[in-house]
Amino acid sequence: MEGLSILLKRWGCLVATAHGLEEARAALDEFGAPDVIIADYHLDSGDGVAAILALRERFGRSIAAILATADRSPEVRDKAEREDIVVMNKPLKPAPLRAQLTRYAALREAAE
Repeated sequence: MEGLSILLKRWGCLVATAHGLEEARAALDEFGAPDVIIADYHLDSGDGVAAILALRERFGRSIAAILATADRSPEVRDKAEREDIVVMNKPLKPAPLRAQLTRYAALREAAE
């Protein structure tokens, strides 16, 4: 998580990190609604898809989301895709990650 955080900050992103849903809720109380959520599939309690859905519900909108996972099963991919969550396999590669974040930024700008 630290390496990803450093990379995102280098790209000019404001980053809030958490090890699970409760930490994410606490961090976002101070940070506000994020533009993008990047969540690991395997969390200490629950999974990244459930955490993304809970945060979307908390902020009352569909927040762009990326699920990072080493699990390549169709079940995980289908579960994420049903919820409009992009799946990126671990280890995350910087170029595809940056491309996805750029797409999200372009969509956000077009919507404004």
